[in-house]
Amino acid sequence: MNPLSTFVIPIYGIKPGEHWFDFVCDETFFSHFEDSPIERGLIQVKLRVFKTIDFFQLEFWVEGAVEAVCDRCTADINLPTKGNWSIVLKYAEEEREEDEVYYILTSQHHFDTSKIIYDGIVISMPIIKVYDCEEDTPRPCNMKVLEILEKHQQNISPPDDENTVWDSIKKIDF
Repeated sequence: MNPLSTFVIPIYGIKPGEHWFDFVCDETFFSHFEDSPIERGLIQVKLRVFKTIDFFQLEFWVEGAVEAVCDRCTADINLPTKGNWSIVLKYAEEEREEDEVYYILTSQHHFDTSKIIYDGIVISMPIIKVYDCEEDTPRPCNMKVLEILEKHQQNISPPDDENTVWDSIKKIDF
């Protein structure tokens, strides 16, 4: 059985109105996507499907953590990840997608949300992989790297406020 089959939702025969689905994305999920920037993590996904006569609106909420390397201290961390987005499914004669609108065949009975969920999780990850880890016990930080960074920051002198570039320009006699 394909592990991604749990991310397939029924669309044929469901009644108009609101329907909820819950999914869990872990390393088994992420391993099915080639060149994934995420190898391990645990993400909870809530999906709200609102069906009307003409279309389906799918709203996704994701929250959890993925394993990453901290951009500040290079330690392995569980990076908190949170996000939400929505798409629209509409019936059409041929399958295609435009922005957040997916056109599906009228004969289609199910819709696979796995790729949409994966893309949403990747986009929801912070660009800079750092978070406030001071409340974690034990703290995951690489203290040696942080000490070196602090030492180098102390060696950088702040700009001399008395002699700025603008002050030098003011002294020029035009």
